[in-house]
Formats: sequence, C-alpha cells, structure tokens
Amino acid sequence: MDFDTKTYLIQIKKRYRNILAILFLLYVVYNLVTISQVLPFHTYTVKDGLSSNFVNVMCQDSRGYLWIGTTDGISIYDGATFKNITTSDGLSFSHVNDMIESKKNPGVMWIATNGGGVCKFVNYKMVHYFVGDNKWTNRVNCIREDHNGTIWCGADEGVFYLENNTFVRFKKEIIFTSVTSCEETPDSILWITNSFKLFYYDFKSIKLSNFDLGIDSSIEMSRLNLGEEGNLWIGLSDCSIICLGKK
Repeated sequence: MDFDTKTYLIQIKKRYRNILAILFLLYVVYNLVTISQVLPFHTYTVKDGLSSNFVNVMCQDSRGYLWIGTTDGISIYDGATFKNITTSDGLSFSHVNDMIESKKNPGVMWIATNGGGVCKFVNYKMVHYFVGDNKWTNRVNCIREDHNGTIWCGADEGVFYLENNTFVRFKKEIIFTSVTSCEETPDSILWITNSFKLFYYDFKSIKLSNFDLGIDSSIEMSRLNLGEEGNLWIGLSDCSIICLGKK
C-alpha cells in the first residue's frame, strides 16, 4: 500500500494550558445553564467490590458486562454488583494489562497479564498460555484479534501470534522490544508500536515495514486506538494526537 498517496496525517496539538482553558470555559457555561442539575457520576472503589483501585483497562462484552482489568485481578460489573476473578480462580497473574472479547467467538475473553502470559476465559474457566520462554515475553502489554480470528499480542520482548494453541514469535529476525500497542485497520494492516517506532504489517503482501510519522525521535507513542471510521489514532508523549487514515 502506498501510504504517501492514500493516507494522510492530522496532527492535533493540544497543549495542557489550552485544554484547561477550554475545560474551564465549558465548566462555567455548563454551570450557568444547569446550575440546579447534578451529574449522575459515581466513583467505584474496593469498598464497592472492585478488586483494586488501580485500573489498567476496561472493555464491554457482547452481553453488556463491563470487564475491568486491574493490578489485582479482574472485576466484572453487571450494572449493580462486581464479580471478581483473581489468581485463586485460575488467572495466571494478578496484574492485567489488556483484555478483548473474541469477535469470532463471542463470549470468549482474552487477557494479557504483566508476567503470566495470556489467559483465555471460556465457559467460566481460565486457560493459560505461556508466551515465549522467559519473563520478558510473558509480560504482555497488548492483545488483539485479526480479521481471520488469529490472536496477536505484544510483550516486553517480541510480537507473537497464536497458532495451533501455541504462541509463535512473529518475524524472528526482528527484535521487537517493549511493544506497547497493536491494532488492525479495516484494510488488513496490523499496526505495531514499541513507543518510539511504528511498524505496519500487510496481511495481503505479507510484508512488514517501518512507518515514519515525521516526529522528533524523543517523542514516544503511548497507545494506538482504532476509530469508528477505521482511522488509527496515536497518542504522543508531547500532548499531541495523530490521526492516520484514508483520504
């Protein structure tokens, strides 16, 4: 794919002072208009049944349940109460970094842990998968499912995909370190970042390439997120956002 002609970059500079100024203005206007209203906002903590106050990831499954990954297990919220899953319930490691529900098999949850590899929650049971053969490969930071239903994950040392119930290292000749995020866009492109570099893998051409965002080498990429229109949103450490998409 020729990204020079078929893609565009929109970089939105949002400095903290501008954000605070806008938020303050909105706050003042809102209070003038709805001074008598109270927002239905509630904070949930361990006192309410949450497994930990330190939350890393949240996702809603196809049944409407909210899955909350914390530093001390998983909490499932049904709108009224929390049900917690910990290492005593089969979770391989208490610190959860990422979670997704399978699109190919709804109801199956894939869980990336910070030291215990990957877990699959299916039929109310946990299935554990080691990722690689050392502690760095089993510190899994992100997990995704591609258009074929294959599970991919990025770890502190490498990118892996699930094949025949075993995680296989992707592109053995390339050392991926500290992979923080990955996403697949609708054009069957898998995007991978290790904070300072952005790679894209084209499933059609079976080619892995480096994508130059044209930013300073000291700027880190914190997270990749797929937008509703198929655009790839990239958060940067300099308080800016990049949107990568089709023209």
